[in-house]
Amino acid sequence: MEKDLTGKKFERLTVIKKDEDRKNHWICKCDCGNIVSVLDFYLIHGKTKSCGCYRADRARKHLESIRDITNKANKELSIDGTRISALTKSACSNSKTGVKGVIKVDGGKYTAAIKLRGKSKHLGTFDTIEEAKRARKEAEKVYYQPIIDKYKKMKENK
Repeated sequence: MEKDLTGKKFERLTVIKKDEDRKNHWICKCDCGNIVSVLDFYLIHGKTKSCGCYRADRARKHLESIRDITNKANKELSIDGTRISALTKSACSNSKTGVKGVIKVDGGKYTAAIKLRGKSKHLGTFDTIEEAKRARKEAEKVYYQPIIDKYKKMKENK
């Protein structure tokens, strides 16, 4: 004899009635308002806790915690809204020139640029990679070094 689950609450699901279309299934209303059909075994043994919103809520909370950890790390490793690692890292492994901020353009020339706080500054177009590299290094001294120095000073004072 089958047990009547009508009216019983299982986690976020409240059993409304027997599902006449599916054997051993019950129509349930989730706390979020959705209606689902759930196998009785899953209800009784806690395998199904909701219509799916429970998993979505857990995933959302997990993402929020990751975002919080990342934001905290960014604040600790940043100064004036700039991540120090972004200023000190070398060129990407797929860089064709091997020099950060320098690319080869049509005509065999090289352009140099520097990026800070999401804005890119064009430093010029040069005939040789050495000239572009020199322009980039000078720009790093002007734009990056004051931030790096400020970060180092801040770390020393902690």
